[in-house]
Parts: sequence; C-alpha cells; structure tokens
Amino acid sequence: MNTTHCNTNIDFTRRKARYMNRKLEMLIILRDTIERRLAGLNASIDKLKEQIKAYNTNTED
Repeated sequence: MNTTHCNTNIDFTRRKARYMNRKLEMLIILRDTIERRLAGLNASIDKLKEQIKAYNTNTED
C-alpha cells in the first residue's frame, strides 16, 4: 500500500511540473505578443511625431 502512495506522489509531481511548464510557455507567448504590439504602437507614435514635426516646419514657411 505504501508503494501505491509513493507512485501517486510521483504522478502528482510530474503533473505539477508539466502544468508549470505549460503555464510558463503560455506566459512567454503572451509576453512576446504584447511586446510585438507595443513595438507597433511605438513605431506609430514615432511616425506621427515625425509627421507633426514636418507639418509644423512646412506651415512656418
């Protein structure tokens, strides 16, 4: 009976490790997705700032 309990413990440990690894993979994917979106937003902001600067330069003349 003690052997069965130990096997259950090992199975739980393996399941827990598998769960944590899958959660880590999911969080990494989520982070990468957010970083890509943030990079796109930053590029849009920079481009708009350039356009505003060019517009202000052209209207001053």
